[in-house]
Order: sequence, then structure tokens, then C-alpha cells
Amino acid sequence: MVILSENKTNMCLMTHRPLKKVTRSPWVLLTGVLVFTLICFVFYYGMRGRRDFLPTLHDKLYLTSYILVGLITPTYLLAVSLNPGRLARRFDFLYLVDTLLEKGLHLDNVCVYDEILKSETSFHCQICNRCVELFDHHCPFINNCLGSNNHKYFLIFLASYVCFLLVLTIEVTRHMTDVLLNDTTPKVLDYLWPLALVVLIVLNAPVVGF
Repeated sequence: MVILSENKTNMCLMTHRPLKKVTRSPWVLLTGVLVFTLICFVFYYGMRGRRDFLPTLHDKLYLTSYILVGLITPTYLLAVSLNPGRLARRFDFLYLVDTLLEKGLHLDNVCVYDEILKSETSFHCQICNRCVELFDHHCPFINNCLGSNNHKYFLIFLASYVCFLLVLTIEVTRHMTDVLLNDTTPKVLDYLWPLALVVLIVLNAPVVGF
């Protein structure tokens, strides 16, 4: 709703503003990084030793995991740190609205939160409280929006991460088969390491849904 006084200096472009601003939180991001670090520790330290059953598969899985981690790390950092495509304010807001009204244009593309003129492909994120070009959604696992600048890096990260979890699952299966077939008196750690890895995979798996 637009309310104008006779001199066009007192304007209200909306009926109300949010009672409380929602802010970004780094805790989900930090938790995800911690769980991923624990996964790498268990996988590369705890489960590295057993390779009696299908040793060639064991070696190929670990080589593949190194490549995937090499893709996961930089693409994740880019998705987290890049500006997703936030629109910058280029005009004085009162002048912008006055100009639109004088020309008889509608105000559908005016964002009253950022006080800017939006593009047709942008959307306002209620968490970051900014308009983002080609906005997809706000992802808590990167504590950032997905937009025109970082969406492609997030997709590469996501695909690499799914493949990484698949490699871990195959290695857990191979590891347990190795323990059951080739060790008549397995140690407790031979069961604890893969169990811990499975628990960590389950905890960190929801990232593939964002």
C-alpha cells in the first residue's frame, strides 16, 4: 500500500515492518565443519589399516576420496564466502519512489526492506534481509544465500559430497567384510571405527537436502 501526502514527502510503502529481524547464525555451519572433520579423522586414521579383503578396491576408494575432498573444500569455501549476488542500492529511495509515482509506474519491483529497485529475477531473503539476484534459498549449512555468484560452486560441492559419502559407505562395507572374513579374534576398535563413521555420516547427511 502506498500513502502519499500532498507534497509527496511523507511516504509509507508497506503496512508494517517485521517485529523482530531474523539474523544469520554460524552455528550450523560450524557444526557441519566439525562433523566433516571428524569423518575425515575416522576415515583416514581409524580405518586406514585394514586392506586384506579387496586391497585394490581399498586403494581406489581412498584415492577417490582424496580427489573428492580436493573438490569439496574449495567449492564449500567459495559458497560460504562469496557474495551470492546481493543487489546494491544505486538511487536515493525517496527520489526513486517519487519518480516511479510521477511516471505512473507500479511499485512491484521496489524492495522496501533494502530500499532499492529490484530486478525481475531477484528475491528478498528474510534471513539475510537482503535482495539476492537469482535467489534459490538460504542454506544454513553455508550460512549464506544461494544466488547468481555462488550457486554453481554449491552444486559442485553438493555433488562431490554425495559421492564422498558413497565412497565412505562402500569402504565401511568392505572394512566390515574384511574383519568378519579374515580375523578370528577382531579387536573392539575394528567395530568401533566403522560404527563411529556410520553415525557421523548419518549426522552430516542432511546437507544433501539443502
